[in-house]
Amino acid sequence: MEAGSIHADVGGLGYETGHVVSKESLDFGRESDLINKLDPLDRNKLISEVDSRKPFRPFSAMLEGRFLANFHLPDYLRSIWQFLIKSNLLCEKSIEEIESLVRLPDWELIERFKSADYPIGPNQYGNSFEDGYIMEAEQKNPAARYMVNDYIFQDKPTLKGRYNSEDHLVYSFEDMGKPPLVYFPVSARESIPNAPDFYGRVCGIVNFVPNPPLQGMPTLIFRTDILALPLKVM
Repeated sequence: MEAGSIHADVGGLGYETGHVVSKESLDFGRESDLINKLDPLDRNKLISEVDSRKPFRPFSAMLEGRFLANFHLPDYLRSIWQFLIKSNLLCEKSIEEIESLVRLPDWELIERFKSADYPIGPNQYGNSFEDGYIMEAEQKNPAARYMVNDYIFQDKPTLKGRYNSEDHLVYSFEDMGKPPLVYFPVSARESIPNAPDFYGRVCGIVNFVPNPPLQGMPTLIFRTDILALPLKVM
């Protein structure tokens, strides 16, 4: 590996940082070496780098900025309910109701959620489908909502994206809904901060995917291999 350049051959594809010199494979055991070879990019610099590559080839990069979890609504609700079932904070009737809800298909959970909004202030809405059982739990333990949130942030019920035949947790970078989507391997779940968003550096591969997690989402992705410092929970 030479200064200013990185090349890797993964799955038959060659990845490069823009200065093709080295033929040595990326060794992610030497994380500090990789971090020191790459300049951190914000979102605008990354998009400019992608646009400048014609024809495009996947390349290694390091992002620095704010990363935001893209929660998957049905799994987010199931995460809430799974905690409450185990919490001993609900009556038996509510537990039975939740156990039936957990088994509903995604589309039905989404439709029920959409129809359960109620006003709580000017341009503000709550959702009885999400809050109802939490409010019951708060009657026994006023900290129940905080406990639920802690569980969700540990569970990380995000959208899942497929890359190289593997599922990944999906985050956004700096701006929700804008490219790139950031793919963290599911196996890295415990290495990601337990928060809805955080500031940090990640190293990985920039590429495109044909099928993003949801229709209309960006196809440009950043598949992470290293979570690096600095790191700050937002």
